[in-house]
Amino acid sequence: MPRIAPINACAGREPHGARGVKVAVPKPKFKQTRDTREAVLSAAAKNFREKGYAAVTLREIAKTAGLTTGSLYYHFKSKEDVVREVLDQGHIFIRLAVEKALADPRVGTDDRSRIRCAIKTHMACLFGDDSLSAANIRIFSQVPAQVKYPTLASRHAYEALWRSLFQDAKASGFLDPNLDIEVMIPLMLGAVNWTLEWSGSDDVSVDAIVDHVVTMLEA
Repeated sequence: MPRIAPINACAGREPHGARGVKVAVPKPKFKQTRDTREAVLSAAAKNFREKGYAAVTLREIAKTAGLTTGSLYYHFKSKEDVVREVLDQGHIFIRLAVEKALADPRVGTDDRSRIRCAIKTHMACLFGDDSLSAANIRIFSQVPAQVKYPTLASRHAYEALWRSLFQDAKASGFLDPNLDIEVMIPLMLGAVNWTLEWSGSDDVSVDAIVDHVVTMLEA
């Protein structure tokens, strides 16, 4: 199976948006401060993405961050606290990135351009070893309900952004009027998120994938 050609991750870089428009991607708060908390969350995201939820220990996270386990406990009291922050920030980060990309006046106002921009920005946020959004996707289904429950508000806020985009696209006729938006949102995002698992030669561009997804959505 082909693998998509490498693209710039959101963290620390600025990927390109719809039709060559440059997408300015916001950085999460901990990325700006460059403090120990950033190192812990980046290390956690890397480990969770590579190994899943259950296999990762606080000791491993601390080692990856270049800290002692005792130093890590100063910032997070438990593995569950780290996981909650990774899940919550992963949702918030990707939502802010898509919102900022869509607010760029250089992005077209038509529904095709806006949906294309949103999909491409979403994909850009997934790549990078320490991507919180990618770690979120990798472990969300593995995390106990009581741990992830406090993060659902940020997840639902991101889903609401897509709901608004799709509702507008249905009203304009870009999407099939019979389309069930509540089914299409997880279906589309699930397909896009699965690109994280692709392997093989780097012969498929992000633009090509985005164009295929948009074409499938178009009425």
